[in-house]
Amino acid sequence: LTAEEQMNLQAMWKHLGKRLHQTPDTLRVIENNHPQNDKECLKEMIERWLKQPEADKDKLRYFVKILTEKPKLEELLSSVEDLEETEIRKLAKNLKLGDGSVHYNIKSTSTMLQQWLDHSKNPTWAEFTLAMDKVGFDIDIEEIEAITSMTTSEQKFRLESLQICREG
Repeated sequence: LTAEEQMNLQAMWKHLGKRLHQTPDTLRVIENNHPQNDKECLKEMIERWLKQPEADKDKLRYFVKILTEKPKLEELLSSVEDLEETEIRKLAKNLKLGDGSVHYNIKSTSTMLQQWLDHSKNPTWAEFTLAMDKVGFDIDIEEIEAITSMTTSEQKFRLESLQICREG
């Protein structure tokens, strides 16, 4: 992983812990052990998880792979289809695109997300998930997996259906 991918993953340690079935109490203990230190929290969370009998290193590698992949525009659009106009504006701000004054329709959301993909140094699902989290919209690894496993034609159909619903 690159240094930036590692930083994004460190910031996602709680999300990864949830996916690895760490209890909320365990995550709180880890956070209290290392306040304001995502790197150490990630390290301790993985160390604790590896001690469990059901720990599967392939599963961990798979989750890390998903979170560090670059998303496609169609996948991002599928992930934000339930957001309201104000949430889209907050997301644009959290993705550090101008002042966040995006007019909410499928085209401007698409443009905003494409700008992020084009101008971000290292756009990954982890970085996008963190921005979504700041908006108060939780997207988890299973959702990302479902979205990324759709074919392009399935994603386009889903987006076209969404656009028709919003226009109607």
